[in-house]
Amino acid sequence: MIYALGILAFIGGCAPTTTQNSTTIARVTLGAEESEINTSLVREAELALARAQLANPSERDNLLLDIAILFAQAGDIGQSQTTLKFINPDGLNDRFFVEYSLLWLELDLASHHFDSAAGWLTQTRFVAVRQTLGVLFQQRILNLESDLDYARGDIRASIDKSIALAALYNPRRASDQRLLAQLNNKIWLRLNELPFDQLQKTDAGATGVLAGWLELAASIRYRQADPAAQYNLFSVWQKRWRDHPAAKYPPSALNQRPSGKEQNNIALLLPLQGDYAVPSDTLINGFLNGYYANLAQGRTMPGIAIYDTSARSIT
Repeated sequence: MIYALGILAFIGGCAPTTTQNSTTIARVTLGAEESEINTSLVREAELALARAQLANPSERDNLLLDIAILFAQAGDIGQSQTTLKFINPDGLNDRFFVEYSLLWLELDLASHHFDSAAGWLTQTRFVAVRQTLGVLFQQRILNLESDLDYARGDIRASIDKSIALAALYNPRRASDQRLLAQLNNKIWLRLNELPFDQLQKTDAGATGVLAGWLELAASIRYRQADPAAQYNLFSVWQKRWRDHPAAKYPPSALNQRPSGKEQNNIALLLPLQGDYAVPSDTLINGFLNGYYANLAQGRTMPGIAIYDTSARSIT
């Protein structure tokens, strides 16, 4: 009896700690299908699920939602989805309905069901309720939209969403400053996945946040092989764009002075067989032409190792 009451107390206490204290932290991490499952947390969720049937019917859906969140946080995507299917979303209040929709979105995103994930954002009720939500929910939604755009291959839209998210943080708060720094790292990584011609798609003299990011990424792309030059370029850009978020909270890749140490070894990891054999061979030839040209000029060059990723995993 004491044990059963303890479990009921556990599930009864879930609501204020999981669904109502919304943060920008996702309930599910990308790649969760391949991640290790927290078995102890899953066991807690299973026990709570078994006892949830004892709860008042008017509260059961709320409790099931919290249990679904618990499964998701434990890394058990399947159990979380199964638990959500027992919930009647029409019986949830607006805040719990939004939480329910966002959890489904995260689970679909982790399962690579991107069209289904996008559908949760376009529900009539979700669209109407979204306008009334506080800043924490808005931050979380923008973060998920950015990840969804990126997963669907629309990197530019993903960056736009992240820039909009950054505008919702308060730079006077230490916690928000850390989140801004993390977000700028995310934006920078995704900028570096854009083709060079897309980095140049901005009006001359544009002063918006996106324009500053694109100008910085384009200038750094010019000097990919010269960390010292990149560091100097960033310093110049930082003075011109002193009010830009990246100037105040620089991406970690640009915020470190080059050590001046030369690399002793370089590895080329390329698929040398199959559909990509020809472009891989072209890349190797171009690389080695440059390598031997430098060597002929008497420069000290690092060792080169070539690995066939069609025969061995990159890991």
